[in-house]
Amino acid sequence: MLASINIADIIGRTIVDYDLKDEDGVSPTDDLYMIRSSQLDDLCTRAALRILHAEQRLRRRVEQEAEEEDESDGC
Repeated sequence: MLASINIADIIGRTIVDYDLKDEDGVSPTDDLYMIRSSQLDDLCTRAALRILHAEQRLRRRVEQEAEEEDESDGC
């Protein structure tokens, strides 16, 4: 399972992706995220999908490490 700090990092990066930008790609504020309310559902869905993908990658890595450990024990 992902640590809460990893989940918070994923959510934070997703919020940054949705932060309003001007024509030059610059956020109008340095200390406040501005997100359109019409994008909140999409933002939440994207964050959830990123968390699921991270969980799947972690699970695969743990399984792979366990398989490698089993192989090394069998030699």
